[in-house]
Amino acid sequence: HFEFNASIYYLVRYIGTVIKGYNIIAFAGPTLILLSALIICIISFKDKTISSLSFFTKALFIITVWHSFGTTIHPWYICLPVAISIFTPYKYAIIWSYLTTLSYYAYRSNPVKENLWLIAFSYLMLAAFTFWELRSNHNEFIKLSQQNIE
Repeated sequence: HFEFNASIYYLVRYIGTVIKGYNIIAFAGPTLILLSALIICIISFKDKTISSLSFFTKALFIITVWHSFGTTIHPWYICLPVAISIFTPYKYAIIWSYLTTLSYYAYRSNPVKENLWLIAFSYLMLAAFTFWELRSNHNEFIKLSQQNIE
């Protein structure tokens, strides 16, 4: 039942609390896992192109989806997307690693209490940069992914 630095889950939890009047983690957690698994399958099987660029880019998108739907995202979880992004034209994971440091603000009190406005700000900034980068690099990725590396 631990929740920390979650992006999409916090939105779902808020909507569920408004509609149901209580935290819907028992329903939302498993539902978000299934939804992320479905998206991960779509990413995995959509394009049959095999190149190192498409492999690393798919891996980056898969781990991004997994973390985006998670209920607990500690800042060090972003190390893997940062490492994978080195091999892709996408660098949003580096911005993400900087933004996760904002979540440490929660540790200013005991017990830990998150500032949801700060979390929302960090994820909105991440989403804005990610969408900008996806639009900017889309054509470049298509070209490069079609070149099989031998």
